[in-house]
Amino acid sequence: VVEVPGSESARLGYAISALALWCLLFVALMAMLVMPALVQKKEGVFPTLKLAALLVMDNPIFCLGLAVQFVVIAGLSMIVPILVFLSCSIAVVLSSSAYEMLARKYAKRARAEATPIQGMTRATAALIEDEDAKDDYLNRGFRDFLFPWKE
Repeated sequence: VVEVPGSESARLGYAISALALWCLLFVALMAMLVMPALVQKKEGVFPTLKLAALLVMDNPIFCLGLAVQFVVIAGLSMIVPILVFLSCSIAVVLSSSAYEMLARKYAKRARAEATPIQGMTRATAALIEDEDAKDDYLNRGFRDFLFPWKE
């Protein structure tokens, strides 16, 4: 085996560049959830960054799917010129909805852990599942789209 001079430094460079690429991907996935978390949680920057990092680590497939949707929106906004003006609002709605879905997932998990599963009655289990059916945020129609200020 012929040893090429400098191959050890090349391997180190490849390893560092691969690490930097994975860190860049992780930060890009975090960036999708940082702004909604900052608005909803009303905490400082560092707790919000920690929350976004934990959400990405706990839900990697969800975040990758969200990133694919952002890429599709960006691609469509370049193809159809009128979507350039709408793409920012679509991205904000998408990231806010994604954060809301994750927040509901963890809220439901916290409620289920607070209530003992063994001793849970059917009424309690139905109450936990039925909360989504009564939620105003989830059950909006076209009238709410046209007149969001009316109840």
